[in-house]
Amino acid sequence: INDVERKNVYNKFTKITIVEDNFDYTIIYNALVFILVIIIYLVYRQYNLKKSINSFNELIDSTMECIIVVENKICTSVNKSAVEIFGYENKDEMLNQSIEIFYPEESKKILENKINMSNSGQYEAMLRKRDGTIFPALIHGEDLKNNKIRIVTILDLSDLKNQEKALVTQSRMVAMGEMIGNIAHQWRQPLSVISSNATGMQIQKEYGALDDEHFEKSCTTINENAQYLSKTIDDFRNFIKGDRDKVIFDMKNNINSLLNLLESTLKSHDIHTKINIEGTLNISGYENELIQCYINIINNAKDALISSNVKEKLIFINIHKENLNVIINIKDNAGGISPNIMPKIFDPYFTTKHQSQGTGIGLNMTYKLITEGMNGKIDVSNETYIYEGIEYKGANFKITLPI
Repeated sequence: INDVERKNVYNKFTKITIVEDNFDYTIIYNALVFILVIIIYLVYRQYNLKKSINSFNELIDSTMECIIVVENKICTSVNKSAVEIFGYENKDEMLNQSIEIFYPEESKKILENKINMSNSGQYEAMLRKRDGTIFPALIHGEDLKNNKIRIVTILDLSDLKNQEKALVTQSRMVAMGEMIGNIAHQWRQPLSVISSNATGMQIQKEYGALDDEHFEKSCTTINENAQYLSKTIDDFRNFIKGDRDKVIFDMKNNINSLLNLLESTLKSHDIHTKINIEGTLNISGYENELIQCYINIINNAKDALISSNVKEKLIFINIHKENLNVIINIKDNAGGISPNIMPKIFDPYFTTKHQSQGTGIGLNMTYKLITEGMNGKIDVSNETYIYEGIEYKGANFKITLPI
């Protein structure tokens, strides 16, 4: 083989083919840029989300309400107010704890019932702090859509209850002051009768003119008036003692005790009471608290009658039985309550009087004593009626109490 052929054979087996690279690398560049943009967006979004969560936590921590997030009865998140209200050092001490540690024995049943409701609404119950202190709270619980997580908000009512108690005490003290004034008025006549009879017997004895008949009559009169004074003191003592014992009591005796306390004040303002009690009615309840309710209503009626132009001032108390309830209607003829005031009449601290004359707690306290204390109802309405041929209009407070 000559050199030319040898070279051709060699070239045939050792030839290198160079192929030109036409691949478009811009696709990779664009993909990398797109991925980089997505990463930057996710990082920015995560930053904003974290910032929003921090702002939200700051907002939640600034609220006065205690907020607890519960999952399967375990605390998974709490705010700053929750730590302060329950007396813990920090949030970590409350996390992963069963919410039952906040249940005192007296509230366990109601709290267990409420937690089984998807939306418990607002309700009051007693809760327990870390140191065992029991405090009143306003609670609201609501499940989220998945029904696994529950948001519980709690407001400590300790200060509010103390203020309310102070106002109730103030109202009661005002009522006691009026009672003492009433007793002073009511005692004048009996004391005068006792004094005149005793002095009369003494003078007749000196002149030898005291016979047995006059002696017996004078002693009987003195005893009757002394018994009246004693009954007045008993009624006043029972009222200020404020025993909260549920007892069975007679409605007629209950009203008589009320009249013994208020009779003098009503007479001094020329206010006449008309009492109608159908039969003998005995109910189970808190007698002293019911008298306090009467006093609050009648004092408002008295003030309305004094400021009205009606010639004959009247207060009617009608009591009768209806099914398994006792119905008590207390109405006056002072012209009724303004429609603008009517919806607010039982609101706390609402009063139409000057602040030196009223606290606005009387009717609100009456509402609570009737509805919460005695499981009854109280309503108010304006009523037009005829009495002895004359048409009157006045407010009618209707109290319904279970026998």
